[in-house]
Amino acid sequence: PIFEPQQQYKNRVKLGWIFDTVFEEAHEIFDSLTPALNEKFNRTNRLLGVNVWQDREGYFINRHLDNPAIDLAIQIYLTESDVKLGTAFEFNDTILKAQYKKNCGYLVDNSKKLYHSMNTPIPPGHLRYSLYASWGRVG
Repeated sequence: PIFEPQQQYKNRVKLGWIFDTVFEEAHEIFDSLTPALNEKFNRTNRLLGVNVWQDREGYFINRHLDNPAIDLAIQIYLTESDVKLGTAFEFNDTILKAQYKKNCGYLVDNSKKLYHSMNTPIPPGHLRYSLYASWGRVG
């Protein structure tokens, strides 16, 4: 596992691409979505990468905007809990919360500059795993 830069003290680990594994398969699957996403959002994006996040006990992220290099992103939760650990987005004075259940998540257009956060830190004894794919603009 690799601690994500700027997050090494926040209990977040990135499990990255490994040749000839399910990570490579996931990369190919998400890369094949690129033309449809580009058409839907009128973009010329390319896949930046696919990772699995492992968020450990105590991980919490305050209200923030994502890196502007990320134009579109998909996060799919691979674990679930009774605790509401889905990402919460601010949109038109409303909080929209991604449902924290296996195989649920969100697709976000980061050009809209949506602030988002977590409401609750990861509780003791739980690991929050999620698949995260991101696309950025070409040029």
